[in-house]
Amino acid sequence: MGNFVFDPFNEQPDAEDRVTRIFQAARFLRYESGPPPVDPSLPPGFKWIGDRGFKPEGNPAYPNPCDATEVLRLNNQHKQIRIVLQGNQMAPVHEQLKNGARVLDAGCGTGIWTIDMAHTYPASDFTATDMIDIFAHGMENLASAPPNCHFQIADTTKRLPFPDEAFDYVFQRLAFSSFRENQWPKVISELIRVTKQGGWLELVDANAMIENAGPSGLDFCLRIKQFLTLRDINTDYALTLGEVLKSAALQDVVFDHREIPIGWGPEEIAIPTAKTFENTLRCLKPQATIALGLGDKEFDEMVEEVLMEIVSQKCYWNVFYAYGRKP
Repeated sequence: MGNFVFDPFNEQPDAEDRVTRIFQAARFLRYESGPPPVDPSLPPGFKWIGDRGFKPEGNPAYPNPCDATEVLRLNNQHKQIRIVLQGNQMAPVHEQLKNGARVLDAGCGTGIWTIDMAHTYPASDFTATDMIDIFAHGMENLASAPPNCHFQIADTTKRLPFPDEAFDYVFQRLAFSSFRENQWPKVISELIRVTKQGGWLELVDANAMIENAGPSGLDFCLRIKQFLTLRDINTDYALTLGEVLKSAALQDVVFDHREIPIGWGPEEIAIPTAKTFENTLRCLKPQATIALGLGDKEFDEMVEEVLMEIVSQKCYWNVFYAYGRKP
């Protein structure tokens, strides 16, 4: 869509009919897996909570499902982040990737970032890891992944199966809910270990807050923060990324953020973000209702109240990024 610069405080009032069309489109595009008994996109070994699929051997801290609906949500979110950041990476590695570099995508999820980057930089070699093989199921474009990208199961909280200084560029995105607070030092240390001297480490993440939230949105965010805190997840870790890299003695550290509007702004952003936002709220339902003692109907009503506010309030969420060079 060309250069996209989002200013959350720029008053661009939407007509009421446009707001209605945005949410009608978002609801039309919303992906529903529906209740099982059988989801052919999932291999044996999944358990179901309500109508959402989880892998028992998955990350015990991570609250989200691992089913086809979640794969689609993550893929759509990737595209929206790429638009707002005007690319897939913020670290100054473009020329190096053009010429050929070794890249690690740690905690790759569906693998869409790796596949996207591997197509863009055919001279570079991309390795993607995750604790479970969500990248192997429900990923329609996995079969078309170029030969310069590779996927394997690995747990960053233990030891990645790579030697020291194996990669020129190490990337991790949206991992704040993947690790308990006491696991982060090990994660950062491991990412730095596999980064070459002179190589770059980039972290992209979010927190659990909706900015410009109305009363319903604020209440929902506080409940979700409570839910994640019960799982020992630091919901504000993203705000510390710059200091984390500096404390690890990385050089040329840059820390900043961009804002992603939810359900408003240019239509190519408004419609997809409204859809993804709703699916993000609903994907938390199976675990959050249990942890917070909420009924399904109560949770659904809370979500509907939040959705009614986001356009009128011009809500947005922050995506934070930090990168630094290993000396």
